[in-house]
Amino acid sequence: MYALQAFLIVVGRSLFSEVNAHSNVSVLGDKVLPIVGVFNTSQRLWLYQVNQSFPLNETQPEQETDISAPGPSNKSVAAIGTCIFFKMYNISKNDYYFWLNESYVKNYAISSPHHGKFVNGTRQHLGAMNVSFIETWSRWSSESEDAEEDDGDEGSAEVPYEIMELIYTDHMCSLFFAQPMSKPHQPPVCRLYLTDSEVKKGPSENCTNSFNSKCAGMPGVLYNETCNY
Repeated sequence: MYALQAFLIVVGRSLFSEVNAHSNVSVLGDKVLPIVGVFNTSQRLWLYQVNQSFPLNETQPEQETDISAPGPSNKSVAAIGTCIFFKMYNISKNDYYFWLNESYVKNYAISSPHHGKFVNGTRQHLGAMNVSFIETWSRWSSESEDAEEDDGDEGSAEVPYEIMELIYTDHMCSLFFAQPMSKPHQPPVCRLYLTDSEVKKGPSENCTNSFNSKCAGMPGVLYNETCNY
């Protein structure tokens, strides 16, 4: 899962004043992709369910799955204590700045800044997003006692790591294929996202049918009652 990334850090909201300056680069022209509407919300966007083509956590054994043969499953695996959501900071037709919030232990969460660049998709033409982690740094002069008068510098660097392509969306849910950039030939992982207003009710029948028809392997349900914080 996301926790395997080497760059996750706990950060303050102030750093986005630095990185937001990069959001004016356009690759879409006047076109607004449907994927933009998925992320254009002030609600938290919860990662509700994945297809278990990999271990959900270290306590569960890896299961062999035929990724090439999607189909419905009447079983699922729950990862108790795992809570993951996106929280928007800023969005345009080209860019999505957000916090990736993760919790794997109760009362302890990791929040990391990310940048999504919207691009054309290759499957359903709903759009895709190149996702980068934002790594920041700050260096202050030891001779100054006042940070506002300091001549130190601040900066950030983006570390691209995956592509999320929108496969299905309605007012209840959104389904993505997630592909690591470092492993372009690896089968994508399915991720089903629900907003705050829908997540407690769970996915609708249409959402579930879409997931089952497009995603192989046993569903892994991440969201649970401990995630409402």
